[in-house]
Amino acid sequence: MPDCDMHGFIECYVTYWIWRTVPIILLVVGTCGNILNITILLRRRLRKYSTSVYLMCLAVADLTFLWTSAFPATYYKLTGVILSHRLALLCKTQAWINHASVGVSMWLLVIMTIERLIMSRSLVIARTKITPRNAIKVSSVLIFICSAFPFYQIFHYEIRLVELPLADNSRVEVQRCTTVSDSFVYFQIYIWPFIVLFGLNIIPIVVIIIGNIGILISFIKQKKQLMKVNTVTSVDSAVSTVKLRRNRKPLAKMLIFVSSFCVVTTLPLMLYNCFWYTIDISTPRALERRFLVDTVLIQLVYCNYTFNFFLYFVSGTLFKREWNDFVGEILSKIFPRKRSHGTSGTAVAIATLVSEARSDFHNQTS
Repeated sequence: MPDCDMHGFIECYVTYWIWRTVPIILLVVGTCGNILNITILLRRRLRKYSTSVYLMCLAVADLTFLWTSAFPATYYKLTGVILSHRLALLCKTQAWINHASVGVSMWLLVIMTIERLIMSRSLVIARTKITPRNAIKVSSVLIFICSAFPFYQIFHYEIRLVELPLADNSRVEVQRCTTVSDSFVYFQIYIWPFIVLFGLNIIPIVVIIIGNIGILISFIKQKKQLMKVNTVTSVDSAVSTVKLRRNRKPLAKMLIFVSSFCVVTTLPLMLYNCFWYTIDISTPRALERRFLVDTVLIQLVYCNYTFNFFLYFVSGTLFKREWNDFVGEILSKIFPRKRSHGTSGTAVAIATLVSEARSDFHNQTS
């Protein structure tokens, strides 16, 4: 902590301890949470929904971003070592993987939002077109596009020996992950940030916000329609329609939670970056304040790739039910004699107790 001791600014100490605590917690929670997401979403009852396919791809993209972006940044803050300067493979692929994973994560939410919007307006399309098989095809195309879009970056980074000046005016050669051409540097500084800003931030967020508003409006209209009895529609058709809408509603609710959380966690940094270069850093304290704001907003973005498991659990009835069943199966294997008392078998346990009580009562009375 020598840099902080030099001036004694509180902002420096806060930044120092944030990097040594928060991202480590986020990495652990995000890794475990996304692995659990994949495990639960692969279960039989959830595999029949197209949203489960997208959410599994989202979990993989989130895991990738955490370990190719959050981990190297945290490792540097803890040790002072930049991994991309030491590992040739990471030097060439880090920027590409980061942009690809962010693109997949953001545009998967866009696709799910559009799908839910279409589904809320047309049950015919929901039955015929919105299927897990089509979701796999769409996800594959999206992953290919998002991976091909920044793929050129692989060919523009490599580890080279760079001369750096020392305090005594001498120079020393060190390994650095650097660009291979000056024209690429110009593109990266003046053009690429705007492409990322619009392609991976502004456009997806705008579509997500508009789509969620449309979904909410559709829910309100459907609620009003269901309150009216349609004498023309047959009873079987009406029951089928209501049942399908009720089955889709928890997934739509989950999507609204997840996409809203994405907007809340990523929008502040996006807006902040728009005027980042205009922030006054003329004094040491002003510079430390900017470092602190940078740190807080970066950790907020990391949260977007960390807490989806908890959002699914809180907002998704189907996901919560599958989680309870999953825990119950694990407990039944650990405690085979107490199988009926597992988390997943709450209803079964109650029914068993009632049956045993009735049997005891019958034996006593007879």
